[in-house]
Amino acid sequence: MSGRNTLLFGAALAVTTAAIAADHLNKPVPPRPVYGSTTASAGASPCAAAPCAAGAVSAPCAAGAPLAPCAAGAPAAPAKAPPPPPPAQRPAEPQKLAPPPPPAQRPAAEAAPQLQPPPPAPLAKPEGEEAPDLVVPS
Repeated sequence: MSGRNTLLFGAALAVTTAAIAADHLNKPVPPRPVYGSTTASAGASPCAAAPCAAGAVSAPCAAGAPLAPCAAGAPAAPAKAPPPPPPAQRPAEPQKLAPPPPPAQRPAAEAAPQLQPPPPAPLAKPEGEEAPDLVVPS
């Protein structure tokens, strides 16, 4: 049975691999987008790729703003977030309860119930006589 299961598993694996390969050939993966790159070269002015270079009314690029050339009309940067609150304090340890009282002691009159005496020992069979269930007919 395990040989048959191995063949069935191998066939399913081959079919699945073929289906994935066919799908990949019919619908290739699009190229990955590149993030963080700008159209301006590293040595060019930061105003060259900014929208204010397109002839905005107030051109701070021309004024030579050092850090943010187009920030004149842009919204202000969000304020720095406040620090997180301190961690919650652990609740005070609850006081431990008193240990339970010891079990009640029996009164001396009821100390222990009287046990019955053990049964008498079985009688020994005379030599050569066996129990009736062990006798083997000769």
